Amino acid sequence: MKETGRSKPSKFYTLENTHPYMFLIYLAIGGISLVFIFLLGGFISSTPDLELDVAPRYFPKAFVISTLVLLASGYFLNKLNFYFAHDQLDLLKKNLQYIFGMGLVFCGLQVYGWLELSEHGVYLNGKASDGYLFLLSGLHLAHLLGGLVFLLVVYRKVQKLGNDPIHALLYFSSAYEKMRIKMLYIYWHFMDLLWIAIFASFLLSR
Repeated sequence: MKETGRSKPSKFYTLENTHPYMFLIYLAIGGISLVFIFLLGGFISSTPDLELDVAPRYFPKAFVISTLVLLASGYFLNKLNFYFAHDQLDLLKKNLQYIFGMGLVFCGLQVYGWLELSEHGVYLNGKASDGYLFLLSGLHLAHLLGGLVFLLVVYRKVQKLGNDPIHALLYFSSAYEKMRIKMLYIYWHFMDLLWIAIFASFLLSR
């Protein structure tokens, strides 16, 4: 009788063997996605028809630049897993610094974008669609700040290793530390995709 080989593990088996922290990050992403889907739906439904909108909403240039900055941070983020797998401590540390710096620049540009909107007559307490614009970008910024805090925790851990080869070896062989890099990777890319969806909605609503 021929062996059929091992069957693939079921989704329930995979879920049961998922680390609680990974499960929480997936749960958080699901919850955040639902919130933003409802808010984006409200924003789109509150936006006037293009034929009736004789004065299109001003679109801040800072939002365009911040989008490019966030996408650039994703480029450096993609290298983290490789540097961790190959025990390249210095490059891992530098890329974490780059991502953190770009995250701070993104936050600054978002605030500047709100100032641009206010200067052009778009206010938080103005039209419903204008309020959604501030709400969506503000909530995204708040969740990105949470990602920056987690990134800082990961960076502090890497920085403490210094030039100690023993501690570095223990760090790079740790499944827990590998999982934290993966969590950061998943969450940050989710923030990228979420902002692109918000940015596209803002752009199309003009």
